[in-house]
Amino acid sequence: MDDSIADNLKVLNAAEAISRLEDESLFNMMIDMLFDNSLIPELGKLKIAMETFDFKTIRISSHTIKAPSAYVGGERAKRAAEIVQFNVDKQQGPKIYQNYPKIIQETIKLRREIRKYKVEKKLEGAPPEFKECDEDFVVPICSFYKLEKISSTDFRVIQVTFPTIPPVPFLDISAKRTSTNLPVQKPTEINQPKPEIKKVEESPPKAHINNTAVKNHVAEVKKPDPPAPSPQNKDIAVEIKDNNIRSQPSSQQVEETKKKEETTACACLLL
Repeated sequence: MDDSIADNLKVLNAAEAISRLEDESLFNMMIDMLFDNSLIPELGKLKIAMETFDFKTIRISSHTIKAPSAYVGGERAKRAAEIVQFNVDKQQGPKIYQNYPKIIQETIKLRREIRKYKVEKKLEGAPPEFKECDEDFVVPICSFYKLEKISSTDFRVIQVTFPTIPPVPFLDISAKRTSTNLPVQKPTEINQPKPEIKKVEESPPKAHINNTAVKNHVAEVKKPDPPAPSPQNKDIAVEIKDNNIRSQPSSQQVEETKKKEETTACACLLL
């Protein structure tokens, strides 16, 4: 990656950022957060990381400056932070410290341009004369460098001493490797399916049947009584019985019949 910052990049491209966000109120909220809460604290973290050679934090802080700057159209600050982040990823120790001043310079310019934009929006137009503020130049800076103010609008970051950078690889940004202390699995066991253990369910014990008790129980069971005759059948049986009684002659009728037969037989003999 080229370490230069193109001249066509703007310090604050507000028009493009608002068009991209499609909401000017959201843009105003984001530049307020960037101006008041994000840039100065992140520059403080970056300062300590540069002095202690904490390259992991250098990368994180560079990325934290790059992302919000890009959101609000801070094209030059975004580019400066992107260069340092790339140097860390490629473990280019000397280039990290050579390009660090670009982050300081472009961050100061961005904060100043945000303040100017807010003043113009508040006054609904460009003020007669925009005055520089010394507060724009009060930023955390690594002890290996110093900020030199040339004029009210121009300044530069000068390197005082060059640090002794630790040898590479000074940062392992690759994926974590598996520890060699872990037990190594045998080749024959790799991807070998484990035997399935089938659980045998025991059937419940069969109940003991007492045959003698069953026989006794069957013997005690009574046979069902024959069904009682219906009322209609009862009447028919009584009528049949009465007819039989009427059809049979009484003993008196039998004796009278015998006497008539004897009298008739005697009369026949007399004739």
